[in-house]
Amino acid sequence: MGGSWGVRLASLLIAMAGLLLTTGPFLGAATADATETDATETDATETGESEQAELAGSVLAIEMDGTVTPAMRDHLERAIDDAAAADARAVLVTLDTPGGQLETTREIVDLILGADVPVLVHVAPTGARAGSAGTFITYAAHIAAMAPGTTIGAATPVDGDGEEVLDKFVEDSASYIRVLAEERDRDVEFAVSAVREGTSISSEEADDRGAIDVLEDDRRGLLEAADGREVTVASGETTLDTAEAPVVERELGFARQVLQAIANPDLAFIFLSLGVLGILYEFANPGAGLGGAVGAVMLILAFYSLSVLPTTLAGVALLALAGALLLGELFAPGVGALAGGGAIALVVAGLLLFEQPTGLGISWWVLFPTVLLAGLGAVGIGVVAARTRTRPVRSTGPQRLVGHVTEVRRITRRPTEVQVYLDGSWWQARSDEPLEEGQEVRVEGVEGLVLRVAPVTESDSPSEPPSDSPSDPPAEPRVDTPPSNEPGSPDASRAGADRPPRARPRRDRHREPDRPRTRPQRPAPDRPPESGTPGER
Repeated sequence: MGGSWGVRLASLLIAMAGLLLTTGPFLGAATADATETDATETDATETGESEQAELAGSVLAIEMDGTVTPAMRDHLERAIDDAAAADARAVLVTLDTPGGQLETTREIVDLILGADVPVLVHVAPTGARAGSAGTFITYAAHIAAMAPGTTIGAATPVDGDGEEVLDKFVEDSASYIRVLAEERDRDVEFAVSAVREGTSISSEEADDRGAIDVLEDDRRGLLEAADGREVTVASGETTLDTAEAPVVERELGFARQVLQAIANPDLAFIFLSLGVLGILYEFANPGAGLGGAVGAVMLILAFYSLSVLPTTLAGVALLALAGALLLGELFAPGVGALAGGGAIALVVAGLLLFEQPTGLGISWWVLFPTVLLAGLGAVGIGVVAARTRTRPVRSTGPQRLVGHVTEVRRITRRPTEVQVYLDGSWWQARSDEPLEEGQEVRVEGVEGLVLRVAPVTESDSPSEPPSDSPSDPPAEPRVDTPPSNEPGSPDASRAGADRPPRARPRRDRHREPDRPRTRPQRPAPDRPPESGTPGER
């Protein structure tokens, strides 16, 4: 019993931790959004006077590293609001992204276009890229800069299957980036080609073609190169004064760090596989709840990650198929055919899950070990479930007495209602046929606390389960015949003092309890004493 409660307590703690892990970042992000709204109304309350003083006249630097997600958008929005409220000179964004959702990308572009403070985007360090969504963000910046050895482009929009969308959607995105290029006076031809044809170029070529404004390796060189340039912000034209401006770093908040870290293709695939295994284990061994709690948390994390990543419809459908096949292994265990099919579907799903033009994908060193673990785990869980289903069920309670053989100890109200001693206890029993004391009967059923019995005949199989009751039940209290006080009887002539006192029967505390006492009656000369209700005396 203690072990069972321990498992339940551990399951509860894991479920609570998973709930906090799952909802905490969302609540934190929501709280941050509410705080940012308050900051718009009262700047000093939000950032504090000390932070306001630190940001004043400085450049606020943030990083946007990884897939473009809502967490990244919220991080940039707060940085722009705080920089504008503190009268900072600029916001510097270090960008390295393979892309992201088009809707979130447009929201980030709108934030930059509507900012009252200049936004500088620097694609860095060497080896970084501004792919797909990053191309739109770079073109929207007031100052677009790249470090040597970086790339930009491949901005063709894709649909849910990872294929290029209809021409009208491509033309819509091409028109959108054309407006950005004309607004910032940058190379329009490359911008449109990056959308329509998926063109990608190096930072050096981008500088030669006028797709960017500055080619600098380090941050200080970028600020010096941008110093003195005139840019147009939402409130009007302004001249950058960044050469000597101090740089204030701002890290991504903890809640947004968790959300950003979860938005990873490898983690999404691992969470999904572990979640499916947890649910399978709960189906195979219901009751403890540990597998179900862990599986539910893993699936929620996987679903969030997939919701912010550019996934394909074919990949998601294959994931659903893989989960169904692995679940089917529970109902047809042993061969492993369904688990093998689920593993194959899982591999193909991992290859097709993410849009190829974005450059996102699942690493080989994550894909195959995870699929192998999921397949073998499903087979093992299926075998355990099969053994559980074929294991004989042990009855508990009065039902365990069905099939046992005992003998009638006493006739009570009528010959069909008797008392038997079975499994260390006295039981009331009922039969459809008249019974006699000492007659062997077999328990055929239990109705409440009354056994339903039938006589044992010679034709019955000798392999019936034997009774586990002792040969003799606990002795009942001795009932003596009261002395006769009639005149002339020998008892009447004897003095009471001449007869030694009769000792009352003692109950052995180590023996089974006797039947309830009944009022003593004078027994008939030809039958043993029997008990009965007061109304039958």
